[in-house]
Amino acid sequence: MKKLIISYRMFFIQVISLLIASVVTTGAQDITTYDQCGADITTESGIIKSPDYPQTAEDKTRYGNNLNCVWKVDLNNKETLYAAKFLDLVTQHRIKPNNETICYDYVNITTESAGTQQYCGFKKPEEMYTGVGPTLTILFVSDEKYGYRGFMLVFKGVRDHDPCKEEPCKNGKCVVMEDKVRYECDCEPGFTGYNCHVDIDECASDPCANGATCEQTDSPGYECFCATGWQGTNCEIVRNPDPCLSNPCKNGGTCRASDDNEEFFCTCVVGYTGITCRNDIDECASNPCQNGGTCEDGVNQYDCTCGRLYYGGHCEKKQKINGCREGPCSENGDCVSLDDEGNYKCECLDGWTGVHCEEDVQECESNPCQNGGICDDTIEFNRFDCTCVGGYTGTFCEIAPPMCTNPGIPYLQEGAKWIEGSTLQFYCVEGYVLQGSENLTCLKNETWSLPMPECVVDNNSTSAAQTGALSPWLGTMIVLSSMLAITLVAFVTWIMLKGPWNFGPSVTRIMSLSQVSIATFDPNKEC
Repeated sequence: MKKLIISYRMFFIQVISLLIASVVTTGAQDITTYDQCGADITTESGIIKSPDYPQTAEDKTRYGNNLNCVWKVDLNNKETLYAAKFLDLVTQHRIKPNNETICYDYVNITTESAGTQQYCGFKKPEEMYTGVGPTLTILFVSDEKYGYRGFMLVFKGVRDHDPCKEEPCKNGKCVVMEDKVRYECDCEPGFTGYNCHVDIDECASDPCANGATCEQTDSPGYECFCATGWQGTNCEIVRNPDPCLSNPCKNGGTCRASDDNEEFFCTCVVGYTGITCRNDIDECASNPCQNGGTCEDGVNQYDCTCGRLYYGGHCEKKQKINGCREGPCSENGDCVSLDDEGNYKCECLDGWTGVHCEEDVQECESNPCQNGGICDDTIEFNRFDCTCVGGYTGTFCEIAPPMCTNPGIPYLQEGAKWIEGSTLQFYCVEGYVLQGSENLTCLKNETWSLPMPECVVDNNSTSAAQTGALSPWLGTMIVLSSMLAITLVAFVTWIMLKGPWNFGPSVTRIMSLSQVSIATFDPNKEC
């Protein structure tokens, strides 16, 4: 006898489809919507939304953090058949390298018969959840991080559910399955089909030979009424006084003839059945393999092919898998097993990165050299060197060179500085003599070697005398104005070409406000 199973979900597929169509066409105006964080529900159908679910496609609202919302549907009937179908689902999750999904925010749907099913991700599940029990419970949980669009689902409940109530099995027995949603038909001999409604006609293939007549029997199979002189199951053998001479019993069965040699009887070995012992008993029919194991039927035995995490004759034992056993990490890292299900991570040696420590770290990518320094990581593995410029030193060119500030020249740009070893050379215009040292040098302690000199009137100079005839103050101002104009042109040109820290290779004129003096800058000591 063959058991054929029929799913009772076709009814709910039609009902849910009508509810979804109503949501699309009427905007759920005729269906009760529950969009708060949890509710006790007594309606037979409705829509449940996560808190702050967007009202329109342009709405960017998101559900909050640390939610724990429970919607409980109770129709006051312990044999209620419930169905739930997602219309939208977008929640926080992560997919691991082995394709295992970790749900940070999730929806749990629970009934008494079907248990709890968890949902999360960026794609709504296509399958419909069904189960039987007094209540339908929907739980929504979010953690303390991030927020996404959330979910929306439609549900339906039918009281007093009994899949065998309408007696669907025409020629067999209806049996309610364990999930209480579906039924299976245990067909009577000679019938098949999902409701045992098809009468098997074994004579349709005309199996009886040599003019024999075929008739169906009440038990599975057919019977051939042989013409005179013929015998055998299909009347294919010339009649023999001993019916067992034709070896009608198969698969090691023992034949015994009747007293009048008109019949024979087969005694089958263990594992076979049928009139001629042709039928192998299906030892897998009882589903002996556990935890998703695959059953392969044999003669009076069966073999279970277990999944990745299980072993044993019936796949009843769970094994521990060391993800580092196959050595997934390269020679540049050490493997660390994370659990007993084969997950691992690679801890890389210095200078290496990547999932399996297969990538060489490029030390210069992070721009470790400061202040314009040039990075070079080709000299030695797992090392870089900085070539510093502008007087900077240190591993990362982070140490600024010693610098001297303006020694007292009044018309230079504010903040002008000279590096260690720079030299300023002073001289006076005609009619004045230099009082003090001609050269000032920037020392390592960021001070000048001597005080800044001054230009005083040369009493022996004709130009100074002529200037004095105009009055010392007027002469000084005339010379100062002339030199200031020349210096301003030169200074602006220098600023445009070289910037504020470089005097350039040409002579720079530096003037004192009290007396006129000229200073030159050593171009080989540029800052």
